[in-house]
Amino acid sequence: MATTEGSSSSTQNLIRVEDLWFPDHNLVLQAGNRLFRVSGGLLAARSPVFRDMLSIPQPESQHTIDGCPVVVLHDSPVDAEYFVRAIFDSGFFERPPSPTSFPIVAGVLRLSTKYDVEYLQHRALLHLSVSLPRNLDEFDSMPAHPFNLPNCEYALLKLVNELGVTWALPMCMYFAACFPVEAILDGIAFDENSSSSSSDSSSSSSSGSHSHSPPTTPSSTSTTPKQPTSHLPPPLRRTLLIARSSLSLSQTHTILRSLRVLPADRCVTPAQCTLKARHAHDAFTGIKTVNPLGVMVPSIWRTIEPLLCAECYPVSRKEYVQARGRVWEELPAVFGLGGWESLRRETGAEV
Repeated sequence: MATTEGSSSSTQNLIRVEDLWFPDHNLVLQAGNRLFRVSGGLLAARSPVFRDMLSIPQPESQHTIDGCPVVVLHDSPVDAEYFVRAIFDSGFFERPPSPTSFPIVAGVLRLSTKYDVEYLQHRALLHLSVSLPRNLDEFDSMPAHPFNLPNCEYALLKLVNELGVTWALPMCMYFAACFPVEAILDGIAFDENSSSSSSDSSSSSSSGSHSHSPPTTPSSTSTTPKQPTSHLPPPLRRTLLIARSSLSLSQTHTILRSLRVLPADRCVTPAQCTLKARHAHDAFTGIKTVNPLGVMVPSIWRTIEPLLCAECYPVSRKEYVQARGRVWEELPAVFGLGGWESLRRETGAEV
């Protein structure tokens, strides 16, 4: 977690983070090669973990820098900087709708949970909740990717799974399961330290996560510099692969059924409507994309509408809306997570 022992790193390789190095403060935090000089009293007031640790008398031989004791954090230097900045810079990490990015939320959430800084943990969970849809209306209005950051889906899933944020798991698992099988097995190209503001989505696609762009998968033949790859642990891969099969069946037999219920009882051109609906159904059945909640985006329905008579279109559309609602309600169970009701209660308790 954190120690007050001396660091084995050569001091010449250590970097003082200038705007988090306060000359009148009395404690140095070290994460990797980054140093932060901060107030031990303020840190103890924010974190019971640090309060308990700093209350323990330290030996005279304790490592110091500029006369300040050094506490070594065994955490990612990037996460540690976000965390320290969130504590000592009041404007850095505010509640939504203030802008932030996925790497910042991830770093703050991870370390605020570890060091029991409740107000920061709550703030990070709020940012998480506004980036993950909790109903179909929110699903339809969200940007193409959570936090408007392509390929962050695996890193996001690993984060909420690691920290036990169970109310966020169904949507995180859904987004991850929509990737191709090879991406689930081999990983996707993603650098968690890249940033994109979650509040900048107004200038990006608003077509909803149902329009996920194809993932970037690792390639040994690429001439561009190799990107870091985000991999999923084997238990999650297994869960996603099993769930992906269920989602594929839901897409074919539940969602696309809306094109198989025609003609309507009062259809005036039954042969024509049946044929057009069948052609549309066959086209969708042939695609490899698995995304039952978003496979038939609004633009698709605008294309279908003039193909059907005034009786058949609303019947087909109504069946689709009802089918989509059923898929949504069954989503947690697909991943072995129970039902939405218990997850909603947990959401209310946390955010």
